[in-house]
Amino acid sequence: MAVTSLKDLIVTSLPPGPQGPQGPAGSNGATGPQGPQGPQGTTGPQGPQGPVTAYTFDGGSPINNYSEGPAFDCGGVT
Repeated sequence: MAVTSLKDLIVTSLPPGPQGPQGPAGSNGATGPQGPQGPQGTTGPQGPQGPVTAYTFDGGSPINNYSEGPAFDCGGVT
């Protein structure tokens, strides 16, 4: 039926119908950019001192507890 005037128009209000089922989940979004690099960590402890090198004057046994120092002249003693 076609409406020919406003007096022929009937307005009715009906209650809403039942809610439909939930739709499927959407796809994951894109991965965001990488954040800035963090600060450098603290320096670790110093390691132990290495062994003391033994020196010899005549090619024989090592001289213990010898530390390097200024050169000395043996005066030509062989």
